[in-house]
Amino acid sequence: MGSEETKFYLSLIAIISLLGVMIGSLSGGPIIKGGRRRSALIVAPLIYIGASITMYRSVWTILTGRFLQGFAAGIFNICTMKSIVESVPAKYAGMFGAATNIGLACGGLTCVMVGLAVPTDPE
Repeated sequence: MGSEETKFYLSLIAIISLLGVMIGSLSGGPIIKGGRRRSALIVAPLIYIGASITMYRSVWTILTGRFLQGFAAGIFNICTMKSIVESVPAKYAGMFGAATNIGLACGGLTCVMVGLAVPTDPE
């Protein structure tokens, strides 16, 4: 593989899990209509399956595994948000929901910033 092709695949591997989170979050609403706990128990194996698939040394298996992990994370995000909003008093529900999303966004941003600090030169 050439240097440009390697960079392309590394970028694709980095972004595919975010695509999975986006699709999981968008499809999470209809999925959790059967119940948050039931949905979480059904989706939980996707994380293990995705992690197992990423252990094979192929770009396509890594992409598939990371997508599955991201998809499951997106659905878990919806389940968690719904649980928080239903658990706190009504007057605080909006604040807690916003704080959870802000925390997730800051966590993602922190990961990206740490990744920028890691040197990419193999030497």
